[in-house]
Amino acid sequence: MLVRKSSAALSATYVVGAALAVVGPMVLPANYYFDTATIRDHMETAVTVAYNDSFNNTALLYRGLGFGTLFPHALAGPVSFTAVYLAAVSAAGIARVNWIPWLFALFAAWTVPLAIYDGTYSKEVIALLVTAAMARLSGSGRGVAFAAALGLAYAMLFRTYWGLVIVLWLTMLMVWRMGGGWALRLFAAIAVIVPLSLAAHEFAGLWLSDGRTVVVEARGFAPDPATMFVNPLQNTSPVTDIVNTASGWLMLVLPISLLLLGGLQHVAFGVFQLTNTALFVATQRRASGAGGTDLPKQWRFAAAATFCVAYSLVQGMFEPDFGSFAKHEINLLPMFFYMLVHVARNRAEPDICAARADARR
Repeated sequence: MLVRKSSAALSATYVVGAALAVVGPMVLPANYYFDTATIRDHMETAVTVAYNDSFNNTALLYRGLGFGTLFPHALAGPVSFTAVYLAAVSAAGIARVNWIPWLFALFAAWTVPLAIYDGTYSKEVIALLVTAAMARLSGSGRGVAFAAALGLAYAMLFRTYWGLVIVLWLTMLMVWRMGGGWALRLFAAIAVIVPLSLAAHEFAGLWLSDGRTVVVEARGFAPDPATMFVNPLQNTSPVTDIVNTASGWLMLVLPISLLLLGGLQHVAFGVFQLTNTALFVATQRRASGAGGTDLPKQWRFAAAATFCVAYSLVQGMFEPDFGSFAKHEINLLPMFFYMLVHVARNRAEPDICAARADARR
């Protein structure tokens, strides 16, 4: 029996990821699993669903599924990993792609943080499942509306900042629909940030990017001071808020400072992130008319690209260090790989058609 290389690669990647989900808590530093311990504590005390309480509501979900009662805690890791892995593979469509070595190698690389951060009791499991569902829904204007509603529901129950992600996503997607390129989309995002920044200062007493400062101060510059960063400017207006956001965003997507630290983990993640950024740019350069006459594919491609940018921009506002960024960035896996798979398939189809035409001659 012949087995496709792509299927074999995905199966092998799953097995290694599942093993890492089981072994990780035994060998990795405890700070990787702070959320896990907190969720387990909440599973003993959580009573009812609460607005914007991610630990409480995640604990209720796991407990409702029977973990800690019907099923041992040890099963939470492999079950969580299996759920997010299958969701990512399905939403990205990578199982339908013929063998492309670099694509499957990169997917395997993404599976490492996926197994570490999502292969346990994790808030990120729900976030990735929501992102995967949004990726599948976004094949039309109506689908995008349903996806946005799902994202807003997640924001209300788990993380309010997702509301900002959805607003930026819809703004840039509307500009795309009107024929605007990336320069106009980013300008529109900046224009939307201005009133949101003013509103945050008026009602919460903080500018949007002050969230990073609050987290850094609360942590007391731990657990990894080397990868932490702060706002370059003191916030006094929406202008400084936008500068701090842009600075954080560029630092995250172009982590040159991380490479300069020289540690093995720093260099490895820096190269990984620079590769992802370069591939994102490459997909956009090759995606003029993405999907050809297939309008649902055009919608899904544009929705995935704009979501990646909207999500990472919000990370640029709030993330206090690269460790937190790596944990949250994994939620982009379904969207990011949908773009890569789509461009890879579009490039391969003309070659296949040409080969079939040659065979007929």
